[in-house]
Amino acid sequence: PPLLPILNPQSPTRSGPTIRVDLERLTELVNLVGELVINRTNLELQESELRAEVRRIRRSIVDLNQFGGQLREEYDRLSFGDWREGNGHPAPEKDFLIIPNSKSSQAHSHFDILEMDRYTEFHSTASEVIETAEAISHSATKLDALAMKFERSTDQLRRITEQLRSRVMQLRVVSFSRAVDHLPRALRDMCLTYDKDVNLLLLGRDTKIDESLLDALRDPLIHLVRNAFDHGIEMPEVRQKIGKPASGQIEIEARHQGGQTIITVADDGKGIDPEIIRRKVVKKGFATEEQAQEFSIAELYDFLFWPGFSTVEEVSNLSGRGVGLDVVRANLRTVRGTVKVDSRLGKGTSFILKLPLLLSITEALMVKTDRNKIAVPLDAVEEILHIKASEIHTAGNQPMLWWREEFIRLVRLQDLLDYSVLGPDGPSPDPLTQDHIPVLVLASSEGMLAVAVERLIGQQEIVVKPLPPPLSKPRGVLGNTILGDGRVVTILDVDDLVGQPLGNSSIAPVSGKASHLPPSSSQAPQILVVDDSYTIRQLLSLTLTRARYRVVQAKDGLDALEKLQSGLDCSLAIVDIEMPRMDGFDLLRSIRSTQRFANIPVAMLTSRSGEKHRQMAMELGANQYFTKPYSETQLLEAIPKLMKHQTVDS
Repeated sequence: PPLLPILNPQSPTRSGPTIRVDLERLTELVNLVGELVINRTNLELQESELRAEVRRIRRSIVDLNQFGGQLREEYDRLSFGDWREGNGHPAPEKDFLIIPNSKSSQAHSHFDILEMDRYTEFHSTASEVIETAEAISHSATKLDALAMKFERSTDQLRRITEQLRSRVMQLRVVSFSRAVDHLPRALRDMCLTYDKDVNLLLLGRDTKIDESLLDALRDPLIHLVRNAFDHGIEMPEVRQKIGKPASGQIEIEARHQGGQTIITVADDGKGIDPEIIRRKVVKKGFATEEQAQEFSIAELYDFLFWPGFSTVEEVSNLSGRGVGLDVVRANLRTVRGTVKVDSRLGKGTSFILKLPLLLSITEALMVKTDRNKIAVPLDAVEEILHIKASEIHTAGNQPMLWWREEFIRLVRLQDLLDYSVLGPDGPSPDPLTQDHIPVLVLASSEGMLAVAVERLIGQQEIVVKPLPPPLSKPRGVLGNTILGDGRVVTILDVDDLVGQPLGNSSIAPVSGKASHLPPSSSQAPQILVVDDSYTIRQLLSLTLTRARYRVVQAKDGLDALEKLQSGLDCSLAIVDIEMPRMDGFDLLRSIRSTQRFANIPVAMLTSRSGEKHRQMAMELGANQYFTKPYSETQLLEAIPKLMKHQTVDS
């Protein structure tokens, strides 16, 4: 094949002298800018409070002026009535005492009331009230002018802060070309080795990305290019037979969209046949035939990211070893990134990577739940809705929402969060009982979820502050931020939350033997489900929650260990073997070697049915070994015995 062309190359330009600065120093500078953003928000809050106070003073001045005017009118009425009485007219009916000013009375006694105004103590008091109101009004005018100056100053500070933040962030960003310039050579070598003709089109090479994202992007991009080259692009003679150009094309594009960097890796190859994935899922024992038929296209595509999963039968140096796409998702999750697949059979496949523009400062939607403020990253909010209770559907006892031609789960945000201690006001009313229910439609690599909240507060720029070591990351928590008034607010980890099942109150129990069901209460045994597959976690969690068990999910061994270290109390752990970051054997070894967790019963649930894997698990301290596809009845019968540390037959 010919040498690989690079289409539309654009080389970054440099001008002027340069200096090398450690990334750590830039990170410190970014953190200081973040503190400046927090203090600027504090000033904006104070300016808003000052404006509100001036408005209240204005209203009080109006009331005071009205009161002073009423006093003066009453005085004039009574004084005129006194004059009429002295001239043979009846006195006013209202009994009102006017204390005359003795000196003025003597001096002006030879003038009648029409020839000379009479001033009494009452009149003086009324005048003082009006003068005081005028003085306060004058002070309020000055205060209003001061508030306007304050507002202009905060606006200027906002602009300067934005410019400073932008300039500092520019020091941290690099061209996307840094992440892809090594790919043409790698693809050229693959073309020469495997006798394929593939062109590489790089778009958006000058798109700026945070330098800290580079390390997380390099491995995923090379894996996706290899995947497109080997799985997607057909051989030249095959392409010509089906009317395609002999040369295939892989296109990598980077662009900014909203608050995200979108990277697309697309090929014009054969696409992905979902039925092949469905058959492979059943063949590998990840699901039964009936379960596999229920999987949507998106759920089937999700199996491509499982460790050890491959749709090809023959092993080569590039594919068939089950290594690659699991690395893509795992690496992206470390930087709050997601990946989705879009494929058309016979036309090609696209992998869409979404990453935050900046890791430290982001836009968030502030909401209220259980009388607490919560920050939701704005790039995870697909849509904001206000629905009526009549728009809520149910599947069993599970609330569902019809959204964009499909049903998605509807949950209350407080059901997804674990509170050790509630606030002094206690829990808030159920948002699903309100007349108008605020709902956020959240999107992540795990799917879509509709979340009902107590109240929407507004959009705000926040500084993401991760939890410092040795604190473990709680489930569903990305970090914290500090508001302008000094309050600490939790930032949601949407990817973590979307994959969580509902609690017992939301799912109806199944019928079955009473001996299989634990008590229906908040003290029901809690089971930790550890599996890197979202689909398997959901299926297993649904089985357990229907049986009235409480369930906590972990996406791999490390996630499970962090939950245990953060104080999770569970009566049983059901663990897969093959998972990224930490596999089931390593997790089992860690549990048995830690005194706090050593007595937790552990059941392995895996597609590995070989005696070697079973023996290894039992030697490490597993209480039971189940293989996929599992029998729900057998599993539910075994759980009470496992919680009593009894080994059961699988």
